Amino acid sequence: MGTFCGNKITHSTQSGGNTIQTSGTDDYQYDGNGNMTLDALRNITLTYDINNLVSTVSRNDTLLATYHYLADGTKYKVIDPDNNGRVYIGPFSYTTAKSGNTVYSYLEGIDTDGGRIMIVRKQNGNPAFSTYHLR
Repeated sequence: MGTFCGNKITHSTQSGGNTIQTSGTDDYQYDGNGNMTLDALRNITLTYDINNLVSTVSRNDTLLATYHYLADGTKYKVIDPDNNGRVYIGPFSYTTAKSGNTVYSYLEGIDTDGGRIMIVRKQNGNPAFSTYHLR
């Protein structure tokens, strides 16, 4: 359950009925464009670029993720401070992982009109099989 101001949630109740208050302020804060900038329940802070797209996500002043976009606003990649994350190129999504000074990319999935083809990998990193998830 939550308390709303227009289309913005300002306060929420956890399951079990316990309300969480954060030093007498709202649980969620927004900037002038309506973007959520603070989720006090999870101690998450979000920043946005000039196009109102998420730029960074931090928890307790520790950077969790940085988002990158193409000029048209299409999400290109999201990475953590260690350069692990996901890269999107057209319908293909790749998982990236850093080991030493090398960054590895693995095909994770392909979006199609009818759903998503997921590449499932064995522990040795080789593809085991693909599954198809309908939309």
